[in-house]
Amino acid sequence: MQGYGILLWQNGDTTAFRVLVEEEDFRGELGGKDGLAKRFRVFVADAEATRRWKESREVDFRGQPSLIGEYGYEPAGQFVGAGWALFYPQFPLEPGLNYIAEFVPPRGQRKYHAVFEIPAQEKEPSAFVSAVYPSAEVLPENLLKFYLHFSEPMRQGGVYEFIELVDAKGRKADIPFLEVAEELWDSSGTRLTLLIDPGRVKREVKPLEDLGPAMVAGGTYSLKIDRRWPDAKGAPLKWGFEKRFRVGPPDRTEPDAKQWKLSRPKAGGRQPLLVELGESLDHALLERLLWVEDADGKRVEGKAAVGGQESTWRFTPDAPWGVGDHRLLADEWLEDLAGNRIGRPFEVDIFNQVTERIEAKTVAVSFRVEE
Repeated sequence: MQGYGILLWQNGDTTAFRVLVEEEDFRGELGGKDGLAKRFRVFVADAEATRRWKESREVDFRGQPSLIGEYGYEPAGQFVGAGWALFYPQFPLEPGLNYIAEFVPPRGQRKYHAVFEIPAQEKEPSAFVSAVYPSAEVLPENLLKFYLHFSEPMRQGGVYEFIELVDAKGRKADIPFLEVAEELWDSSGTRLTLLIDPGRVKREVKPLEDLGPAMVAGGTYSLKIDRRWPDAKGAPLKWGFEKRFRVGPPDRTEPDAKQWKLSRPKAGGRQPLLVELGESLDHALLERLLWVEDADGKRVEGKAAVGGQESTWRFTPDAPWGVGDHRLLADEWLEDLAGNRIGRPFEVDIFNQVTERIEAKTVAVSFRVEE
């Protein structure tokens, strides 16, 4: 044969690089399927290797690993005495990458190369912002955090490029967030905790004195999520998101469980226990720091739901309520929107209370289930 052309063949999920060879050479000097592994190789080509090939048709693969896969041979019906030497990559070719195939013919002929550019695929957007907490329309001036919930796992790293806080005139707040290197994602990659810089919240600290609060009481603001934010697959969000809210006075009073109002479920049924909290509390903490126990101190199993702009907690038991005394327990680390915990305002120096926090503490609100 006078020359060799390397082709890329695809059929459904099957991909193969192939070159036409004489059957006699395949059985002999090319060494069959095993011998082809030394003569027929495919490499991922970076931008520099691709440029050199296009400019000079020169490429050097010494020391570079080739793709792994399997080799085969099929007769070419249109060419008597010839067939296709085939290389099947073990893994699918990656969109957006370039590949260079190399074939070393028999009898000392020069090597042959071919570049294959696999077009990048436009990824269809599917992820979106499913919720932002707090959900209230009026937030305290000393708000401590937002929770951003997404419908699918998101790409992590550089998230602050896609988030901004603006006032009613469209002016961006000056460095409002605590931009930490270890972003605060949950294990599923679908919830991000976005902290307001505590230095812009806590009184008598330099950032607050120099820059003022990130948000000012009486103002209207928007938390904006840019549609360009990529999900874990690299596709942008289906659409951007904007949460508009008004800012009220700062909240410097800790939550008081004694002021909570509890409904009175009846025994023998699964009527929900409704707890009116009197203010909006931290959404994520409400989901895990409130629970119910019976008179024996055994936890009542059931499902909890947060509602009323995070100002109500509803608990539905798995089994019917039994007659007797019960307790609603709250871990003292439960916070309101400004970071005030049960029994400790946010601005109290936490280090003064280290010895008191070695053991987990709870507060209890008793209620009785009657027939």
